[in-house]
Amino acid sequence: MGDITSDYSGASRAGAKKRLKRSVGQLPSGKIRNDFGLLRLERQIIALTVEGNSSEEIAKSIGMNESALGVQLTSIYQKLHVSNQFELILFAVYHQLIETCD
Repeated sequence: MGDITSDYSGASRAGAKKRLKRSVGQLPSGKIRNDFGLLRLERQIIALTVEGNSSEEIAKSIGMNESALGVQLTSIYQKLHVSNQFELILFAVYHQLIETCD
């Protein structure tokens, strides 16, 4: 059908990789977009998640209850096309959404 996943099983991995880069925010100028449409609050939630804080700690830190945090996390997952906290952390580190220690 020509989607990204089918290309990875074939010979056109380089082309699929280019399309994947575009799908996660490549700008026409060649610069990679690093905001992914995230709000400041969402970036703060991601940073707190990467730091290893629990949902209770994150919610308390940003002044909301845990169910509201769950709604925010769902929004973040949808924007970044991730399914869980582990994928969120990997995505955030790989795309430098947060500052990491060397």
